[in-house]
Order: sequence, then C-alpha cells, then structure tokens
Amino acid sequence: MPGMNNATARSGFIPELNGLRAIAIILVFLCHVRLFIPDTDSAWRLIKTYLGLGWVGVDLFFVLSGFLITGILLDTRNAKNYFSGFYVRRILRIFPLYYAVLTAVILAGMALKSTIVPSVLPIPQDRWLYYSYLTNWLVLWKGQWGPNYLAHFWSLAVEEQFYLVWPLAVWLLPYPAIPRVAAALTLVAAAVRVIWIAHSGADIAIGLATVCRMDSLFVGAICAYLFRNRERMEKIRVWIWPIVGLGLGTFLLAFSGVLFFPRQAALVLYGSSEAVSLDDATLDRKSVV
Repeated sequence: MPGMNNATARSGFIPELNGLRAIAIILVFLCHVRLFIPDTDSAWRLIKTYLGLGWVGVDLFFVLSGFLITGILLDTRNAKNYFSGFYVRRILRIFPLYYAVLTAVILAGMALKSTIVPSVLPIPQDRWLYYSYLTNWLVLWKGQWGPNYLAHFWSLAVEEQFYLVWPLAVWLLPYPAIPRVAAALTLVAAAVRVIWIAHSGADIAIGLATVCRMDSLFVGAICAYLFRNRERMEKIRVWIWPIVGLGLGTFLLAFSGVLFFPRQAALVLYGSSEAVSLDDATLDRKSVV
C-alpha cells in the first residue's frame, strides 16, 4: 500500500483497507458456498477444496483488527483519557448493533414458537455466553457446538477478549518492546495449537479458542508498529515483492502440508481443520469460519 503514510494512519481512515475488507468478505462467503456444492465428482470436490481456503478471510479480519486497534493505542498511549477514550469508542461502535441483533434474533425465535427454533438458536442456558462475549469458549465448557444463526459471533468474542487485555499491555510496555511481545505471543499461539493437538484436543475447540487465534491479531499489531516509522517503511517497500513472494510461497507450502496431513497440519498452521480438510465427512460438517 505505497500510497499510505503516517498522517493517513493517524487520521483514522485508510482507504486501501476497505479493499482488504472486501477481499476478506468474499473469501468467507466462498468458504461457506462450498457447503452447498454437491460431491458429484472429483472435479467438484477439488473446487470445494480450494473454496475452503476462504477460511483465511477470518484471519484477514483479525489482522486488520489487530492493525487498526493497535494503531489507535499507539497513537493515544500518552493521552490522559487513554483507557476511557478507547473503551468508550469501542462500546459505542460495537455494543449497540451487537446487542440489538442478538436480542432481536432471540426474541423473534421465541415469538415464532416453532419446533425448528431450538435447532437454529442458542439454548437459554447458553445465551449468557453470547451476551458476555464468551461464545467461542462454549465448546470447551460444554463439549458441544450446536450450529445456529448466531454461531458466527465467536469471532466477535475473540476480538472483544483481545480488546480487554491488549490496551493495558500497550500502556505498560516500553514502546520498543511492544512488537517483541506481539511476536512472542504469535509464537505462543502456534505452540499452544501443537500441544493441544498432541493431547488430542477437539478440532473445533482448537479452532475457536482465543489463545489459538490470537496470532493473527498480533501480526496486525506488529504491522501497526512498523507502519508508524516512515524510515522503516521505506526499507520494507524496497523488499515488498520478495516479501509477497515469500508469503505466497509459505502459504502454498503450508497448503501442501494439509494435502498430506489434513488435520494435524491445518490445526497447527491455521487453527482450523474443518475449513481445509479434504475428507468428505469433514466437508459436510459446519465450518468454524
């Protein structure tokens, strides 16, 4: 994004990011579309496999969130209203729409009094998890993840939990230590996935747990730190195409690993096996994306 600069970042609006958001939306959409494609032959199965790569759209959203939120925190870390300003903005931006949709869907389901409602809405005992942004931990605490119209709220829960702790870390840490801590936590997420797999953890639990998905958020945080140094960014721009090539090559190598070791490789690398597995039974199940 060569047209961006420090002033643009601090203005709070970076037009180029809208393009990334659009790409992320399309990727997630295609990932879900594959669930409606029949397994009529090997060609369609291959198409479904590649559409399943759309799970990266969720991680792209996480990277964008980590980038934007950390940018705000870095730009205001010396402000007197650092915490109050940040949390008031987050609450006003997210809570009204989130709770309005959540409550409207639940009330509409109760009003319908249909026999189908229990299968498409969270059961009453679980609803407090949705209202407290703990949806993604449901499968760990209860050992089940019933598909419903609000299941996608798990990603919002991951982000809110990130908002809860990262502002304090940015405020307490010395400025140069912020990207180092973010990089360390990125590695921790990958390590936790490896350990969890070694202990036969449930695939969907690994895919939804905040500690397993936080690497994308912290990659965004590192980018926000780097982006705020013009001299450093100029050096990075010189190497932008080799960096892009390395990224694409790493992704293709990772996907090759998934072809040979579907579950293990997918969980270690991506935090989700259901979205990329080539197994027929897996493709028929609901994606965690």
